[in-house]
Amino acid sequence: MRSLTLCAFTAAIATAAASFACSGTEPSGPTFVSGGATATGTAGSDSTPTAGTGTAPAAGTSSVTPTGGTGSSTGGSGSGTEGGTTATTGGAGPMGGSSTGGAEPTAGTATGGGSGGSGGSSTGAKGHFKMLVYEETKGYPHPSIGAGNDMLKAMGAANDFEVVLSDGEQTAVMNDPQITAADLEPFDMVFFMNPTGDVFGAKDSPERDIFKTWLKNKKSFAGVHSATDTEYAFPWYEDLVGEIYSGHTNENLPSASVNIEESMKNHPTMVGLPSPWTRNEEWYRFTKGRVTGTLPGFQVLLRFGGPTPSQGPAVGQPISWIRCWEGVRSFYTAMGHDKSAFNEANFKKHVLQGVLWAVRRTSATNETCP
Repeated sequence: MRSLTLCAFTAAIATAAASFACSGTEPSGPTFVSGGATATGTAGSDSTPTAGTGTAPAAGTSSVTPTGGTGSSTGGSGSGTEGGTTATTGGAGPMGGSSTGGAEPTAGTATGGGSGGSGGSSTGAKGHFKMLVYEETKGYPHPSIGAGNDMLKAMGAANDFEVVLSDGEQTAVMNDPQITAADLEPFDMVFFMNPTGDVFGAKDSPERDIFKTWLKNKKSFAGVHSATDTEYAFPWYEDLVGEIYSGHTNENLPSASVNIEESMKNHPTMVGLPSPWTRNEEWYRFTKGRVTGTLPGFQVLLRFGGPTPSQGPAVGQPISWIRCWEGVRSFYTAMGHDKSAFNEANFKKHVLQGVLWAVRRTSATNETCP
């Protein structure tokens, strides 16, 4: 295998020109913007806690560089940009000071609490972080890989994180970059962008142990769609990601809905997302039930709501989840097959908020995951 080629896309904070192309209607909560523009939103449907509100940074600063005047709220009792939704990232408060289910303010103000998960969210770690996007395919090459990479680069430009593609390209068929400890050392997170097959090669490949050791050093993992259709020869990875792909719908992107898990409505990964959320997707089936019973540390975010298409998942099957395990925070969603997903406002919001939780830039107020 040839050496890993890293093509870095450094986030430009104040001057970034990347804007997220949105399709459909943006829900209440944050709106993705380029550069440092402040996100605005519309009022949500849930009542806002009465324990107090706080004022976040001055206008135009909340989506990029909040500076400590933005203390976290704790599900409606505190104040700051979190308000039950997202954390500032020490220069990377990507959500523009949104509040869960309450009004997403303009000019970077937020009300505490709102509609969401177990007590809202609190500010996590701060500062710039670096993401490695791993995009190798040994099986089916998803044509959407390039669109997904573009989405992540735009997110990084608007939210103060750097995106590096493992192969430095944006084609569907990726080469085989070799992972070394030195390659992984600069990164805080790895994002599996629709890889397929046993991307780390033979069972005795040292890449698996290198990858495992790096992740267990309090690093972060996120993946979409076929991140569960890869590395069948790597049991530790299967445990990390939770489920393993066992089939998908016969139809071409049938319409169905997903529902937010009731206990997670306040979680920072779920802020501003509709429930039910109806969209077109290649819906995956999972049959082992590991996320909901046999493995510890998982929290289901979204479940399939139906109607069930031919060869589709059963109603209630997990679609998105997070896990805290062996020092790793991980986020996965089974959605993200088609290029159109990566231009969909709600999908982009879901991925970004999952990334920020995994990399410890946001946490629930009662967070037990370090």
